Amino acid sequence: MMTQDVSTATAVNLIPLKRIARSLGLDPSTVAKMSARGDFPKPFDLGIRKKVWLLEDVEAWWRTRLGGQGGRPFPLAPETAGE
Repeated sequence: MMTQDVSTATAVNLIPLKRIARSLGLDPSTVAKMSARGDFPKPFDLGIRKKVWLLEDVEAWWRTRLGGQGGRPFPLAPETAGE
């Protein structure tokens, strides 16, 4: 995967847990468990309760799994208030 330093990423490239979970149609705890066991990219901690993923890492994961194999882009859900 293409993991870069989170300090050089723009806010557009940092995706919070809830938005990733909504995009995949999963519960946030499921995404966190997948990441903990190595089945999903690792997040960056921005605070005690704030985890974000680099969009590039999630897209690379998508291309090797699920619908990404068919050439479909990662279905990133729109931002909602509070994210």
